[in-house]
Amino acid sequence: MPTAAWWKSFYARERAGIDLDAVLDAAPLIPFPDLGALVFPHTRLAASSSLVASVARAAAGMRQDVLAIGVLHGGREGDAPVVAQARAGDRDARTLLRGIHAEDGLAAEEFSLDGFRALYERACRREGRTPRLTTRYPFLVGDHPEDLPNWDELARLARDHIVVGTADPMHHGIGYGTGEALEETLAGTIAFARSRIEEHLDALERADFSGFSRLCSRDLSDFRDVGPVLAGLFPESTWTLEDLRLVNYADVLGCAKPTWVAATQIRVRKN
Repeated sequence: MPTAAWWKSFYARERAGIDLDAVLDAAPLIPFPDLGALVFPHTRLAASSSLVASVARAAAGMRQDVLAIGVLHGGREGDAPVVAQARAGDRDARTLLRGIHAEDGLAAEEFSLDGFRALYERACRREGRTPRLTTRYPFLVGDHPEDLPNWDELARLARDHIVVGTADPMHHGIGYGTGEALEETLAGTIAFARSRIEEHLDALERADFSGFSRLCSRDLSDFRDVGPVLAGLFPESTWTLEDLRLVNYADVLGCAKPTWVAATQIRVRKN
């Protein structure tokens, strides 16, 4: 699988060929929750731009500072050995890497917030405002987000900012090693993906982070860190799957179809 740095370059080239103003103009207007967060995908904008752009428009329209919580897919290329050790359970490596990272270190080559950032900044400038975006990337969260290093700082930021996050909660098909690969264009596959993702959201509503982690492993979700962090910041909330697209990645990965990623828009609303 390509590195985060490779994907960062891939998505930058894609954005260079997309009219971001046209994307924003076409994106539906959605309300921002009074207490809660919106979650957008980091899949190809060519297939899922409206899901990202509608959140970018909603955030820009709030005229407040924005905290964006991104997926950290594995750090910089040079971090690969210690990341592998941490994921294998090495205690020292986990202690070194577990935490909430900014973009001046482990997250320097991360791409998961790049599409949102470009659309949010464009939306702000179209309205004559300066973008006010703070980014953070939780890593190796586990079952207890509240004991993450720098959790208190993140909670303070969440109180003073509106909050968005990103996730691609299913990776499926031949390119991802799925046993029974389902064609993404079939209605039954979309219903299957929706049912699986709603299981994830139900676990987050109940703060069942151990169960959520198992579901993430089952469905190859990259929400395993961002999800519990959002649930910790907004306990006793309702999680709603607002929109879902299944995005083909067979051509990008150079493998056979079906190979797809679930692009979702999720609303987290404090009860």
